[in-house]
Amino acid sequence: MLAINYADNPLKVLYAKGQFLYEENGNKVLDCINNVSHIGHCHPYFVMRINSQNQRLLTNSRFLYDELMTATHKLLKRIPK
Repeated sequence: MLAINYADNPLKVLYAKGQFLYEENGNKVLDCINNVSHIGHCHPYFVMRINSQNQRLLTNSRFLYDELMTATHKLLKRIPK
């Protein structure tokens, strides 16, 4: 069974932009936990890149395809050994 396990009065988010979540009641809340802190929500460059990729193939890493390996090698070049 799925249950909300955080607050008695959880956030009800309508949309997000940058580092903020916007609730239905107009509150603007800093998003510190939603795995977006490195680029923020709705960053125009990444939205464009994700949309471009989704038009070609929308999948996850269960399947092998060249773009996954290309991206992996690009990331590996940027991080320390």
